[in-house]
Amino acid sequence: MTSRTLRGFVALVGSALAVSAVYAEPPASAAFTYQGALQDNGSPASGTYDLTFKLYDALVAGAQIGATVTVNDIVVANGLITTQLDFGAAAFDGNARWVEIAVRPGASGGAYTTLTPRQALTVAPYALFALNDANWTRGTTTLTNASGTNFVGVNRSSRVTSAEYFGIQAAATGTNYGGMYIRTDEDTAKPFYGYKAGAAGSTAWTYLDGTSGDFRIYNGGDRLTVESTGQIGIGTIDPGAQLEVTAASGTVFRSTNSGTGYCAQFTVNGATDTANGIYAATYGGGYAGSFESHNTNATAALNCYKNQGLALRCWGTFSTAGTIPTDCVASIVGGTDSEATGGGFLVLGGINGANISMDNNEIMARNNGAVSTLYLNNDGGDVVIAPSGTAHVRVLEISGADVAERFPTTDKVEPGMVVMIDAANPGHLCLAKGAYNKRVAGIASGANGLPAGTILGNLPGMEDATPIALSGRVWVQCDTTDRAIEVGDMLTTSNTAGCAMAVEPTANAAGAIIGKAMTGLAKGEKGMVLVLVNLQ
Repeated sequence: MTSRTLRGFVALVGSALAVSAVYAEPPASAAFTYQGALQDNGSPASGTYDLTFKLYDALVAGAQIGATVTVNDIVVANGLITTQLDFGAAAFDGNARWVEIAVRPGASGGAYTTLTPRQALTVAPYALFALNDANWTRGTTTLTNASGTNFVGVNRSSRVTSAEYFGIQAAATGTNYGGMYIRTDEDTAKPFYGYKAGAAGSTAWTYLDGTSGDFRIYNGGDRLTVESTGQIGIGTIDPGAQLEVTAASGTVFRSTNSGTGYCAQFTVNGATDTANGIYAATYGGGYAGSFESHNTNATAALNCYKNQGLALRCWGTFSTAGTIPTDCVASIVGGTDSEATGGGFLVLGGINGANISMDNNEIMARNNGAVSTLYLNNDGGDVVIAPSGTAHVRVLEISGADVAERFPTTDKVEPGMVVMIDAANPGHLCLAKGAYNKRVAGIASGANGLPAGTILGNLPGMEDATPIALSGRVWVQCDTTDRAIEVGDMLTTSNTAGCAMAVEPTANAAGAIIGKAMTGLAKGEKGMVLVLVNLQ
């Protein structure tokens, strides 16, 4: 049959595909029915034939679309050909297509004869009806539905709400992705999803910046940026932190909690981590932080607590509104006068229990609405009050036993030793020597654990000088070699350096008396005697 002239033409293409696409479930494949007529030497062909079908985008030349479809041993009767063709789901995108057919006798095994011209694929009547529906409008590259009641869906046929016009339901399971994907042809383009409220309403969109890789939300400007590194910027397209919020004015960030818990929580997880839970700084005229408890709220504006260590540490200025010193660590400006029942600029402790209140010129100890005792270094340590000024008290109670004054000494003086004026070193004292010495000056304070009550002469350079008891009670070292000491005896210097002895009744001790014994000491001993110092 190679000498025969084979010709063919297309009579009808695709009607079955068009009907199922409009009125039935989506087709299982992209196959459609092809019907045509074949003539062999001018007469309708009969018998078996092999045919090939190729899809092109042009009548002549052009590019082949999809793969070549081969149908072998197809039975042709009275020239009629009917078969299924499938060029793939991507073969038809709305542009024109032509089929090129080649044929040979089914039993020959020879070369194919290509039939010309190529046959144009035309739209089936029902497919044309679908595009001519009153609700649909077809443009060159668009397909729209202007109905106010109809719904367009992908993999679903019902709306989520009455306002939904288009919906997608993805058959994703588990942790798989499902939804819609937008891609541009250029790497540097900006794929976006836009929103428009009415013909003249507001416009906004989300987009991916292909150049920087940043994802952004645009609403009158780029308002939110998510960088590919994970950093997020609100009000900035170049965040310098994991989260950066900027604004030209007004409140930059607000967190509101209508129930319990925290409006915001900042945590440094590791026990050895040195990061700050929160850091606030100001580079202008404002405050790094302000805390307000509304005037209808009786709770504290700031609550600091910690399981161990400091609950609050100030390294800079801490102040309320007002005149703020710039040369101090903390400043509290404003408050009321401290009273027994309340008030103060700063209160340490609960107002209904023991507390200390401070205002701008007073420190007051209080306990449940009444004044109480104020202790300074109650467990030890020195207290210095106005070293260059004057301290005023109505009653001064001193827990120590004597009044002493610091003097430099030329000898090593221990507590309880008797000292006298050093004639060779003006202003100095030394150990008292000789009985009834009229240069006696007093007794070194602090023996037997009895501390001085008041120490005078704490002048610069005299901090380590020996305090000498001039009045009050003090323990003194005594020598009773010649005479015992009884309670009430007057004491004077002895021949033993630094020791006292009892005054003989007949001795002339005027000007050499140290004081009066308050305890006794047997004859022939050396030891301590409590004496009421009263130099005479």
